[in-house]
Amino acid sequence: MRNGIPQLDVGRCTDVLEGVPRADAVMLLLRAMNPQVIATDEITDERDFAALRQAANCGVKLFATTHRENSDTSLFERIIKITIHDKIRCYEVTLC
Repeated sequence: MRNGIPQLDVGRCTDVLEGVPRADAVMLLLRAMNPQVIATDEITDERDFAALRQAANCGVKLFATTHRENSDTSLFERIIKITIHDKIRCYEVTLC
């Protein structure tokens, strides 16, 4: 976001939040927006995972990234693990 405007074309039916902690943003979206999908980057702490767990229990689809090796993957339909071997990016898809 720059000056309140998304810098990527996210489509006109997409709301972007900034300046709000992830866990609080997810709960705000659940209460006020009735989202079909929540996308977030860099979920890191247990509050983030707890909020996403609640969203998933409400039927919301999730798209998220994390760098945590032992993250709770039960929330997701598939996991894409990205690794680099010999300077080549490799993708491993796991269906949950």
